[in-house]
Amino acid sequence: MQGRELGSAVIAQIRREKFWLDREGEVGARNPLIDDLQASVQHLSEGLYSKETHFVLELIQNAEDNAYTDGVTPSLSMELLDVDPLGTPGAEGALVISNNERGFRPTDVQALCSVGASTKKARKQEGSGAFIGDKGIGFKSVFVVSARPAIFSNGFHFCFNEAPEASTGLGYIVPTSIERVPAAVEAHLAADHTVILLPLKPGKRAKVERELASIAPETLLFLNKIAQLRVVVNGRVLTEVERRVAPVRALGAPGAEGGDHLGEGDACAV
Repeated sequence: MQGRELGSAVIAQIRREKFWLDREGEVGARNPLIDDLQASVQHLSEGLYSKETHFVLELIQNAEDNAYTDGVTPSLSMELLDVDPLGTPGAEGALVISNNERGFRPTDVQALCSVGASTKKARKQEGSGAFIGDKGIGFKSVFVVSARPAIFSNGFHFCFNEAPEASTGLGYIVPTSIERVPAAVEAHLAADHTVILLPLKPGKRAKVERELASIAPETLLFLNKIAQLRVVVNGRVLTEVERRVAPVRALGAPGAEGGDHLGEGDACAV
């Protein structure tokens, strides 16, 4: 079992074993602690990043912390759309984040469906990072700007709803499979990227747009992994920059002029 089939099976298993939901989305009995759990998750998501001004920078940092397949040039793109591809009621467009990290695993999905869980420790031991706050606690921060964040990665296509489900009484951590991949996401998946699609809550779009517009090309100078960064707002490219490393002539090499130069084998960013 691989790809999309595995992704759907993992989501169904989590819904069945963790939240007691059958195929029709019905639950046998209501846990009396549900209300307390819902309040805890809401408090966590609101407290992680209560100011949207940190939100986009956090997305960049988490992409920087990710693990990448050998030979891949780490890249990150963020595109603000006028219309939400998922058709979320009340959404003021959507933010599409695409990153060519290794992709989600079943343990990453399970971490997102927990309170206080993270794959950070395990992934660090493997010498890798993780997308959006180590695919666990930090992901809850996306609820500051989105009521229905969706993830498309490595065959896993699912979303979370901020509003509590009628059957479980829980929001934030109950996954729902997405059967139809939006056209705005398909091209990224074809390139083996992980995509986070964030339908924006009413009143959040303007702040997110200002944050995206403030990203300077020089941002790449402070990142070690991410070598390509692209920011698009309403179809207009605001930032598109690539960091390349090129060899520098050795001191005294034919054609080199006077002055101090790096030795052979050293490099500089251009």
